[in-house]
Amino acid sequence: MFGMVWYLEWYFMSILVFIGIFAVLLFKDRKNVEVKGILFIRRTKKGRKLLDKIAGKSPRFWKTIGSIGVVVCFGGMFFGLNFLLNALMFPTGAPSLSLVIPFPTQEATIGYGFIGVPFWYFIIGVVSLIFVHEGMHGILARAEKIRIKNLGLLLLAVIPGAFVEPDEKQLKKANWKTKIRIYAGGSFSNFLLAGFVMLILTFIISPVFLTDCVGYAGYVNSTQYGAAPYPAQMANMTSAIISVDGQRIRNVEELSGIMEKTKPGQMVTIETYDESYELKLAENPDNSGQGFIGISYVRDVHPIKKVYSGTPFYGIIKFLVEMLSWIFMLNLGVGLVNIFPIKPLDGGLMIEALSERFMPKYTKGIVRLFSAIFLSLIIGNFLIGFI
Repeated sequence: MFGMVWYLEWYFMSILVFIGIFAVLLFKDRKNVEVKGILFIRRTKKGRKLLDKIAGKSPRFWKTIGSIGVVVCFGGMFFGLNFLLNALMFPTGAPSLSLVIPFPTQEATIGYGFIGVPFWYFIIGVVSLIFVHEGMHGILARAEKIRIKNLGLLLLAVIPGAFVEPDEKQLKKANWKTKIRIYAGGSFSNFLLAGFVMLILTFIISPVFLTDCVGYAGYVNSTQYGAAPYPAQMANMTSAIISVDGQRIRNVEELSGIMEKTKPGQMVTIETYDESYELKLAENPDNSGQGFIGISYVRDVHPIKKVYSGTPFYGIIKFLVEMLSWIFMLNLGVGLVNIFPIKPLDGGLMIEALSERFMPKYTKGIVRLFSAIFLSLIIGNFLIGFI
Protein backbone atom coordinates (compact mmCIF):
# COMPACT_ATOMS: atom_id res chain seq x y z
CA MET A 1 0.00 0.00 0.00
CA PHE A 2 2.79 2.41 0.91
CA GLY A 3 4.55 1.64 -2.36
CA MET A 4 1.41 2.32 -4.36
CA VAL A 5 0.78 5.62 -2.56
CA TRP A 6 4.39 6.61 -3.13
CA TYR A 7 4.09 5.75 -6.84
CA LEU A 8 0.92 7.80 -7.23
CA GLU A 9 2.51 10.74 -5.47
CA TRP A 10 5.61 10.43 -7.63
CA TYR A 11 3.49 10.20 -10.79
CA PHE A 12 1.47 13.27 -9.86
CA MET A 13 4.62 15.17 -8.87
CA SER A 14 6.21 14.38 -12.25
CA ILE A 15 3.20 15.98 -13.94
CA LEU A 16 3.54 19.09 -11.79
CA VAL A 17 7.25 19.28 -12.64
CA PHE A 18 6.41 18.99 -16.35
CA ILE A 19 3.86 21.80 -16.09
CA GLY A 20 6.29 23.89 -14.05
CA ILE A 21 9.08 23.53 -16.62
CA PHE A 22 6.71 24.51 -19.42
CA ALA A 23 5.53 27.52 -17.42
CA VAL A 24 9.12 28.69 -16.88
CA LEU A 25 9.97 28.27 -20.58
CA LEU A 26 6.85 30.16 -21.62
CA PHE A 27 7.63 32.97 -19.21
CA LYS A 28 11.24 33.29 -20.41
CA ASP A 29 10.09 33.33 -24.04
CA ARG A 30 6.97 35.42 -23.37
CA LYS A 31 7.91 38.12 -25.93
CA ASN A 32 7.58 35.55 -28.73
CA VAL A 33 4.52 33.77 -27.35
CA GLU A 34 1.00 34.72 -28.41
CA VAL A 35 -1.53 34.16 -25.64
CA LYS A 36 -5.24 33.56 -26.28
CA GLY A 37 -6.83 32.59 -22.97
CA ILE A 38 -5.37 29.18 -22.09
CA LEU A 39 -3.89 28.78 -25.59
CA PHE A 40 -0.20 29.63 -26.01
CA ILE A 41 1.22 29.90 -29.55
CA ARG A 42 4.89 30.12 -30.51
CA ARG A 43 5.71 30.67 -34.20
CA THR A 44 9.12 30.07 -35.71
CA LYS A 45 10.79 29.84 -39.10
CA LYS A 46 13.12 27.07 -37.93
CA GLY A 47 12.46 23.78 -39.64
CA ARG A 48 11.51 25.18 -43.03
CA LYS A 49 14.85 24.19 -44.57
CA LEU A 50 14.40 20.63 -43.35
CA LEU A 51 10.95 20.42 -44.97
CA ASP A 52 12.43 21.83 -48.19
CA LYS A 53 15.20 19.24 -48.11
CA ILE A 54 12.86 16.29 -47.54
CA ALA A 55 10.31 17.40 -50.14
CA GLY A 56 13.01 18.33 -52.64
CA LYS A 57 14.53 14.84 -52.69
CA SER A 58 11.64 13.50 -54.79
CA PRO A 59 8.58 15.75 -55.22
CA ARG A 60 6.95 13.14 -57.48
CA PHE A 61 7.24 10.51 -54.76
CA TRP A 62 5.58 12.75 -52.20
CA LYS A 63 2.81 13.69 -54.62
CA THR A 64 2.16 9.98 -55.16
CA ILE A 65 2.02 9.48 -51.39
CA GLY A 66 -0.42 12.40 -51.19
CA SER A 67 -2.64 10.88 -53.90
CA ILE A 68 -2.74 7.54 -52.10
CA GLY A 69 -3.61 9.45 -48.93
CA VAL A 70 -6.58 11.08 -50.68
CA VAL A 71 -8.04 7.68 -51.60
CA VAL A 72 -7.47 6.33 -48.10
CA CYS A 73 -8.96 9.38 -46.42
CA PHE A 74 -12.10 9.43 -48.56
CA GLY A 75 -12.47 5.76 -47.69
CA GLY A 76 -12.07 6.77 -44.06
CA MET A 77 -14.89 9.31 -44.44
CA PHE A 78 -17.28 6.60 -45.64
CA PHE A 79 -16.11 4.31 -42.86
CA GLY A 80 -16.77 7.08 -40.32
CA LEU A 81 -20.24 7.69 -41.72
CA ASN A 82 -21.09 3.98 -41.59
CA PHE A 83 -19.65 3.72 -38.07
CA LEU A 84 -21.75 6.61 -36.75
CA LEU A 85 -24.93 5.41 -38.46
CA ASN A 86 -24.52 1.87 -37.10
CA ALA A 87 -23.89 3.23 -33.61
CA LEU A 88 -27.20 5.12 -33.76
CA MET A 89 -29.19 2.25 -35.23
CA PHE A 90 -27.74 -0.36 -32.88
CA PRO A 91 -26.95 1.50 -29.64
CA THR A 92 -24.97 -0.21 -26.91
CA GLY A 93 -25.84 2.23 -24.14
CA ALA A 94 -22.48 4.03 -24.36
CA PRO A 95 -21.24 6.60 -26.89
CA SER A 96 -19.39 5.14 -29.86
CA LEU A 97 -17.12 8.18 -29.80
CA SER A 98 -15.35 9.38 -26.68
CA LEU A 99 -13.48 12.53 -25.81
CA VAL A 100 -9.85 11.67 -25.09
CA ILE A 101 -8.28 13.71 -22.30
CA PRO A 102 -5.11 13.44 -20.18
CA PHE A 103 -5.57 12.08 -16.64
CA PRO A 104 -3.11 12.37 -13.73
CA THR A 105 -3.30 8.62 -13.14
CA GLN A 106 -1.24 5.57 -14.06
CA GLU A 107 -4.21 3.67 -15.48
CA ALA A 108 -6.82 4.63 -18.06
CA THR A 109 -10.14 5.95 -16.74
CA ILE A 110 -13.28 5.30 -18.78
CA GLY A 111 -16.50 7.24 -18.21
CA TYR A 112 -19.59 8.14 -20.17
CA GLY A 113 -18.35 9.95 -23.26
CA PHE A 114 -14.70 10.23 -22.26
CA ILE A 115 -11.49 8.26 -21.91
CA GLY A 116 -8.90 9.53 -19.45
CA VAL A 117 -5.48 8.54 -20.78
CA PRO A 118 -2.57 8.30 -18.31
CA PHE A 119 -0.82 11.64 -18.57
CA TRP A 120 2.59 10.54 -19.89
CA TYR A 121 1.14 8.13 -22.44
CA PHE A 122 -1.13 10.93 -23.60
CA ILE A 123 1.76 13.37 -23.99
CA ILE A 124 3.95 10.87 -25.86
CA GLY A 125 1.03 9.81 -28.07
CA VAL A 126 0.04 13.38 -28.92
CA VAL A 127 3.63 14.35 -29.71
CA SER A 128 3.94 11.40 -32.10
CA LEU A 129 0.58 12.31 -33.63
CA ILE A 130 1.30 15.97 -34.30
CA PHE A 131 4.89 15.32 -35.41
CA VAL A 132 3.89 13.08 -38.33
CA HIS A 133 0.61 14.90 -39.04
CA GLU A 134 1.97 18.41 -39.35
CA GLY A 135 5.24 17.18 -40.82
CA MET A 136 3.39 15.50 -43.69
CA HIS A 137 1.30 18.63 -44.30
CA GLY A 138 4.52 20.63 -44.57
CA ILE A 139 6.34 18.13 -46.81
CA LEU A 140 3.39 17.86 -49.23
CA ALA A 141 2.97 21.64 -49.31
CA ARG A 142 6.61 22.07 -50.31
CA ALA A 143 6.39 19.23 -52.84
CA GLU A 144 3.50 21.16 -54.38
CA LYS A 145 5.58 24.41 -54.36
CA ILE A 146 3.46 26.03 -51.64
CA ARG A 147 5.59 28.28 -49.44
CA ILE A 148 5.67 27.64 -45.69
CA LYS A 149 5.41 30.90 -43.76
CA ASN A 150 5.88 29.55 -40.26
CA LEU A 151 6.02 26.43 -38.18
CA GLY A 152 4.78 26.57 -34.65
CA LEU A 153 4.20 25.00 -31.29
CA LEU A 154 1.13 25.52 -29.17
CA LEU A 155 -0.04 24.58 -25.73
CA LEU A 156 -3.72 24.31 -24.79
CA ALA A 157 -3.49 24.36 -21.00
CA VAL A 158 -1.20 21.29 -20.63
CA ILE A 159 -1.98 19.68 -24.00
CA PRO A 160 0.82 20.21 -26.55
CA GLY A 161 0.24 20.81 -30.23
CA ALA A 162 1.96 22.00 -33.38
CA PHE A 163 1.10 23.49 -36.76
CA VAL A 164 2.52 24.23 -40.18
CA GLU A 165 1.38 27.55 -41.63
CA PRO A 166 1.40 27.56 -45.45
CA ASP A 167 1.07 30.69 -47.57
CA GLU A 168 -2.72 31.04 -47.67
CA LYS A 169 -2.72 33.06 -50.90
CA GLN A 170 -0.69 30.43 -52.73
CA LEU A 171 -2.79 27.60 -51.29
CA LYS A 172 -6.02 29.33 -52.26
CA LYS A 173 -4.82 29.70 -55.87
CA ALA A 174 -3.57 26.09 -56.07
CA ASN A 175 -5.56 23.54 -58.09
CA TRP A 176 -7.99 21.24 -56.32
CA LYS A 177 -5.74 18.17 -56.58
CA THR A 178 -2.93 19.98 -54.80
CA LYS A 179 -5.26 21.11 -52.02
CA ILE A 180 -6.79 17.74 -51.25
CA ARG A 181 -3.38 16.04 -51.31
CA ILE A 182 -2.10 18.49 -48.71
CA TYR A 183 -5.26 18.25 -46.58
CA ALA A 184 -5.35 14.43 -46.68
CA GLY A 185 -1.65 14.07 -45.89
CA GLY A 186 -1.95 14.67 -42.16
CA SER A 187 -4.46 11.94 -41.37
CA PHE A 188 -2.83 9.55 -43.84
CA SER A 189 0.48 9.90 -41.99
CA ASN A 190 -1.34 9.11 -38.73
CA PHE A 191 -2.77 5.95 -40.30
CA LEU A 192 0.70 4.95 -41.53
CA LEU A 193 2.19 5.41 -38.07
CA ALA A 194 -0.71 3.49 -36.47
CA GLY A 195 -0.17 0.65 -38.95
CA PHE A 196 3.56 0.56 -38.29
CA VAL A 197 3.00 0.43 -34.53
CA MET A 198 0.40 -2.33 -34.94
CA LEU A 199 2.91 -4.42 -36.91
CA ILE A 200 5.43 -4.05 -34.08
CA LEU A 201 2.85 -5.01 -31.45
CA THR A 202 1.47 -7.94 -33.46
CA PHE A 203 4.59 -9.59 -34.84
CA ILE A 204 7.35 -8.57 -32.45
CA ILE A 205 5.98 -7.81 -28.99
CA SER A 206 2.77 -9.83 -28.74
CA PRO A 207 4.17 -13.34 -29.40
CA VAL A 208 6.97 -12.86 -26.91
CA PHE A 209 5.52 -10.80 -24.09
CA LEU A 210 1.71 -10.72 -24.17
CA THR A 211 -1.29 -12.92 -23.35
CA ASP A 212 -4.50 -12.60 -25.39
CA CYS A 213 -7.58 -12.41 -23.16
CA VAL A 214 -10.68 -10.32 -22.39
CA GLY A 215 -10.73 -7.28 -20.15
CA TYR A 216 -13.47 -5.07 -18.77
CA ALA A 217 -13.70 -1.68 -17.11
CA GLY A 218 -16.32 -2.35 -14.45
CA TYR A 219 -19.58 -4.06 -13.49
CA VAL A 220 -23.04 -3.73 -15.00
CA ASN A 221 -25.29 -1.66 -12.74
CA SER A 222 -27.88 -4.24 -11.68
CA THR A 223 -30.18 -1.70 -10.00
CA GLN A 224 -31.32 -0.37 -13.38
CA TYR A 225 -32.80 -3.81 -14.01
CA GLY A 226 -34.19 -4.20 -10.51
CA ALA A 227 -31.85 -7.07 -9.78
CA ALA A 228 -29.33 -7.94 -7.09
CA PRO A 229 -25.64 -7.32 -7.82
CA TYR A 230 -24.46 -9.50 -10.67
CA PRO A 231 -21.98 -12.39 -10.13
CA ALA A 232 -18.79 -10.55 -11.10
CA GLN A 233 -19.55 -7.75 -8.65
CA MET A 234 -20.63 -10.15 -5.92
CA ALA A 235 -17.33 -12.01 -6.22
CA ASN A 236 -15.37 -8.77 -6.60
CA MET A 237 -13.88 -10.28 -9.75
CA THR A 238 -10.92 -8.33 -11.09
CA SER A 239 -8.40 -8.51 -13.93
CA ALA A 240 -8.73 -9.97 -17.42
CA ILE A 241 -10.54 -13.25 -18.21
CA ILE A 242 -8.30 -16.06 -19.47
CA SER A 243 -10.67 -19.05 -19.48
CA VAL A 244 -14.21 -20.19 -18.67
CA ASP A 245 -14.61 -23.76 -17.38
CA GLY A 246 -11.13 -24.53 -18.67
CA GLN A 247 -11.83 -23.26 -22.18
CA ARG A 248 -9.26 -20.69 -23.26
CA ILE A 249 -10.63 -17.20 -23.98
CA ARG A 250 -8.58 -15.05 -26.35
CA ASN A 251 -11.05 -12.38 -27.40
CA VAL A 252 -14.55 -10.97 -26.85
CA GLU A 253 -16.02 -13.09 -29.63
CA GLU A 254 -14.90 -16.32 -27.95
CA LEU A 255 -16.28 -15.18 -24.59
CA SER A 256 -19.63 -14.29 -26.18
CA GLY A 257 -19.77 -17.67 -27.89
CA ILE A 258 -19.32 -19.52 -24.59
CA MET A 259 -21.79 -17.33 -22.69
CA GLU A 260 -24.47 -17.91 -25.33
CA LYS A 261 -24.41 -21.62 -24.37
CA THR A 262 -24.84 -21.01 -20.61
CA LYS A 263 -28.03 -20.86 -18.54
CA PRO A 264 -29.06 -18.71 -15.53
CA GLY A 265 -28.12 -20.43 -12.29
CA GLN A 266 -25.32 -22.44 -13.89
CA MET A 267 -22.03 -22.62 -11.97
CA VAL A 268 -18.92 -21.71 -13.97
CA THR A 269 -15.22 -21.42 -13.14
CA ILE A 270 -13.67 -18.25 -14.49
CA GLU A 271 -9.90 -17.96 -14.48
CA THR A 272 -8.60 -14.42 -14.59
CA TYR A 273 -5.09 -13.11 -14.84
CA ASP A 274 -4.85 -12.93 -11.03
CA GLU A 275 -7.01 -15.80 -9.70
CA SER A 276 -9.97 -18.14 -10.30
CA TYR A 277 -13.62 -17.54 -9.36
CA GLU A 278 -16.62 -19.84 -8.92
CA LEU A 279 -19.66 -17.91 -10.14
CA LYS A 280 -23.35 -18.72 -10.22
CA LEU A 281 -24.60 -17.03 -13.38
CA ALA A 282 -27.46 -14.55 -13.25
CA GLU A 283 -30.10 -14.06 -15.92
CA ASN A 284 -29.06 -11.92 -18.86
CA PRO A 285 -31.38 -8.85 -18.85
CA ASP A 286 -31.24 -8.79 -22.68
CA ASN A 287 -31.73 -12.55 -23.08
CA SER A 288 -33.69 -14.30 -20.34
CA GLY A 289 -32.50 -17.77 -21.32
CA GLN A 290 -28.80 -16.95 -21.17
CA GLY A 291 -26.34 -16.80 -18.29
CA PHE A 292 -24.80 -13.46 -17.32
CA ILE A 293 -21.58 -12.45 -15.57
CA GLY A 294 -22.32 -8.72 -15.34
CA ILE A 295 -19.19 -6.99 -16.67
CA SER A 296 -19.16 -3.78 -18.71
CA TYR A 297 -16.94 -2.12 -21.32
CA VAL A 298 -15.73 -5.56 -22.42
CA ARG A 299 -12.78 -5.52 -24.82
CA ASP A 300 -9.80 -7.51 -26.06
CA VAL A 301 -6.72 -6.95 -23.92
CA HIS A 302 -3.17 -8.21 -23.95
CA PRO A 303 -1.57 -8.18 -20.49
CA ILE A 304 2.06 -9.13 -19.97
CA LYS A 305 2.69 -12.85 -19.48
CA LYS A 306 3.00 -13.91 -15.85
CA VAL A 307 6.49 -15.29 -16.41
CA TYR A 308 7.77 -11.71 -16.46
CA SER A 309 5.99 -10.68 -13.25
CA GLY A 310 8.39 -9.73 -10.51
CA THR A 311 11.33 -9.39 -12.91
CA PRO A 312 13.15 -6.14 -13.75
CA PHE A 313 11.78 -6.45 -17.30
CA TYR A 314 8.14 -6.18 -16.20
CA GLY A 315 8.10 -2.40 -15.80
CA ILE A 316 9.95 -1.86 -19.06
CA ILE A 317 7.67 -4.20 -21.00
CA LYS A 318 4.55 -2.65 -19.43
CA PHE A 319 5.62 0.87 -20.31
CA LEU A 320 6.60 -0.08 -23.86
CA VAL A 321 3.40 -2.01 -24.58
CA GLU A 322 1.08 0.62 -23.12
CA MET A 323 2.95 3.47 -24.79
CA LEU A 324 2.78 1.81 -28.21
CA SER A 325 -0.89 0.90 -27.68
CA TRP A 326 -1.81 4.50 -26.94
CA ILE A 327 0.28 5.76 -29.87
CA PHE A 328 -1.70 3.38 -32.08
CA MET A 329 -5.12 4.33 -30.68
CA LEU A 330 -4.50 8.09 -30.65
CA ASN A 331 -3.12 8.18 -34.19
CA LEU A 332 -5.90 5.99 -35.56
CA GLY A 333 -8.70 7.71 -33.65
CA VAL A 334 -7.62 11.31 -34.21
CA GLY A 335 -6.75 10.54 -37.83
CA LEU A 336 -10.29 9.25 -38.45
CA VAL A 337 -12.03 12.11 -36.67
CA ASN A 338 -9.86 14.66 -38.49
CA ILE A 339 -11.18 13.50 -41.88
CA PHE A 340 -14.80 13.84 -40.89
CA PRO A 341 -16.15 16.35 -43.45
CA ILE A 342 -16.62 19.09 -40.88
CA LYS A 343 -14.96 22.43 -41.54
CA PRO A 344 -12.32 23.41 -40.34
CA LEU A 345 -11.16 19.78 -40.00
CA ASP A 346 -9.08 18.49 -42.91
CA GLY A 347 -12.00 16.38 -44.12
CA GLY A 348 -14.16 19.49 -44.36
CA LEU A 349 -11.43 21.30 -46.29
CA MET A 350 -11.20 18.35 -48.70
CA ILE A 351 -14.94 18.56 -49.38
CA GLU A 352 -14.65 22.31 -49.82
CA ALA A 353 -11.82 21.94 -52.37
CA LEU A 354 -13.82 19.38 -54.37
CA SER A 355 -16.94 21.54 -54.28
CA GLU A 356 -15.03 24.62 -55.45
CA ARG A 357 -13.80 22.64 -58.46
CA PHE A 358 -16.99 20.86 -59.52
CA MET A 359 -19.88 22.86 -57.99
CA PRO A 360 -18.49 26.31 -57.14
CA LYS A 361 -21.92 27.94 -56.85
CA TYR A 362 -22.98 25.52 -54.13
CA THR A 363 -19.72 25.19 -52.21
CA LYS A 364 -20.84 26.91 -49.00
CA GLY A 365 -24.11 24.98 -48.92
CA ILE A 366 -22.41 21.63 -49.55
CA VAL A 367 -19.81 22.20 -46.82
CA ARG A 368 -22.50 23.29 -44.37
CA LEU A 369 -24.65 20.26 -45.23
CA PHE A 370 -21.82 17.77 -44.69
CA SER A 371 -20.79 19.51 -41.49
CA ALA A 372 -24.36 19.53 -40.17
CA ILE A 373 -24.90 15.84 -40.96
CA PHE A 374 -21.73 14.65 -39.24
CA LEU A 375 -22.12 16.99 -36.27
CA SER A 376 -25.68 15.73 -35.79
CA LEU A 377 -24.49 12.12 -35.90
CA ILE A 378 -21.74 12.83 -33.38
CA ILE A 379 -24.10 14.62 -31.00
CA GLY A 380 -26.63 11.85 -31.44
CA ASN A 381 -24.01 9.26 -30.46
CA PHE A 382 -23.26 11.14 -27.24
CA LEU A 383 -26.94 11.53 -26.38
CA ILE A 384 -28.04 7.98 -27.26
CA GLY A 385 -27.26 6.69 -23.78
CA PHE A 386 -29.77 9.09 -22.22
CA ILE A 387 -32.67 8.00 -24.41
